Amino acid sequence: MRIRKKLYWFLMPQAFSVAINMGMVPILTLRLGPADFGVYSLFQALITIAVTAATLGSGFQLAAHFEHINHEHRRTLVSTILFLGFFVALLSIIIIFLFQEQLQSIANQEFAVTKLDWALALASIAISYPWIIATEVLVLEGRAKAFALIAISQILIVAVSQTIALLIFDLGRSTLFMGSFVGGIVSFIGTIAVLKPYIGFRVEPKWVHDLVTLGSVNTISILLENVSSFVERIVLGKNLGLSELGIYRHAQQYQTLLQAALKAFLRSLWPLTLQEAREVPRLFRNTRRALLLIHFGLTAGGILSLFLGEICINFITHHRFGASANYLTAFVALLLIRNIGRPQEAVFYAYAKGVQTSFILIGSLVAGMAFIVLFVPIWGSFGAIFSLILQQLIYRVGIQIYLRISNIQSPFEDGIAFLGVFIILTGLWWKMN
Repeated sequence: MRIRKKLYWFLMPQAFSVAINMGMVPILTLRLGPADFGVYSLFQALITIAVTAATLGSGFQLAAHFEHINHEHRRTLVSTILFLGFFVALLSIIIIFLFQEQLQSIANQEFAVTKLDWALALASIAISYPWIIATEVLVLEGRAKAFALIAISQILIVAVSQTIALLIFDLGRSTLFMGSFVGGIVSFIGTIAVLKPYIGFRVEPKWVHDLVTLGSVNTISILLENVSSFVERIVLGKNLGLSELGIYRHAQQYQTLLQAALKAFLRSLWPLTLQEAREVPRLFRNTRRALLLIHFGLTAGGILSLFLGEICINFITHHRFGASANYLTAFVALLLIRNIGRPQEAVFYAYAKGVQTSFILIGSLVAGMAFIVLFVPIWGSFGAIFSLILQQLIYRVGIQIYLRISNIQSPFEDGIAFLGVFIILTGLWWKMN
């Protein structure tokens, strides 16, 4: 399959996800309110942490070995990852089950968590983690079409099942948990189809050792990102209540969808960016043009959200989530910060400095969690967004400092982004005052 065609197949599920998720907003908000989404967001963060832990950072190990070993060694590698991942997932389920009373006390501020919700959340952990491993294998094998078909099927089946659960069976908040469970089932079936040639019952000590040593720092940084999201939601729920958490998460949902679309675009640009990172001098001509387009687009989107955000959100959510409009504008400013320093990141990876990047990310995430605990009681949800902005700035500045210490030159190309952040936040301050 040609590279361009593969790219289209890999990007197609993301486009479907954005479209379907936006289409589901008016359906789900027809009967579900902010507190329902607040409760679910806590458990969603827990599921993500457990699934991430169960993958054992296997993406780094698969990337390092998969293409250079024969079929039998691939089979023992994949089997080892799945076998160990199962025990990590099982351990995660046991830990969450043992601490369910503490989690229940948080959710009980406004709503009790039903046994059905608990069962669906815990089952989702066990059946979801293998798909992450299967995705890595599909990418390494270049099976873009298979990846797209499974991912799109998952998106469509989840949307249909949630619609039926909410509108026909009137399951209420359990509809959201049902979506995670059904999505896990579809991905698990897809995983069996993808990994069938590699599934066995042999655990290889060499691969166990590599799982512990290879990419461990990267794994910690990914896991810490998920822990940071959980801490953010716990602090917001405790200080502001689950309804306010639901309003906050609703605005964050639009940011997540937009970031996913940008990530797909940047992933397609990544090989070119890495190539330009190895050139001397490093001018990043093509990357710079693409980033300028992103920066201008996000700035325009932030300005539009100032004037049309509340109208549009009220329209599609039946006037239940209009209060999230100002948070959405602030999240657009955060997106601009998230998308600065891309050439500098490319320099890190081009010269095998990925571990250093992870150390910087870990430091910024720890600082970000501390900021959330400090600022949310003072400024509410805006305190959480401000903390995320500070965390991203620490990460980006840390990369710049390391490059300077290492005498690696890379141009600063983010003036437009910072100008956009200033315009958006100034406009938001003017609107609110």
